[in-house]
Amino acid sequence: MKKNFIATIMLLFLVTIAIPCYSADDDGNALLDNCKTVLNMGGRTHTVKGKDAHKMGYCRGLLRGLILSMQYYKASSRKDALYCTPDDITSEQTVRVVVKYLEGHPEELHETDAILATKAFMQAFPCK
Repeated sequence: MKKNFIATIMLLFLVTIAIPCYSADDDGNALLDNCKTVLNMGGRTHTVKGKDAHKMGYCRGLLRGLILSMQYYKASSRKDALYCTPDDITSEQTVRVVVKYLEGHPEELHETDAILATKAFMQAFPCK
């Protein structure tokens, strides 16, 4: 069990390191901007082009990766998960949770986006 927990932490660490390869801005400010674009588009993904498409893809992709990683970890070890999201959580709900957290913690926006999203999920979806 402890090996799985360490593996998950390492996975989160590697995701955090790999993300700057794809984006010059990997802090909370950029994540807030990217995720607000998702909310501002109101689900109209078929009409999105250019920079907005990149912002939306980055936000949704990062959050989906974090959710799936933790769900996999929880399923394999059954304890010690950092957060426990509902099985039927929607993409828009994850975005709203993260935006709410980032807007409520402006003093943390200099931190890495994956770490901040993890903090948001830990606050919103604690394991019981």
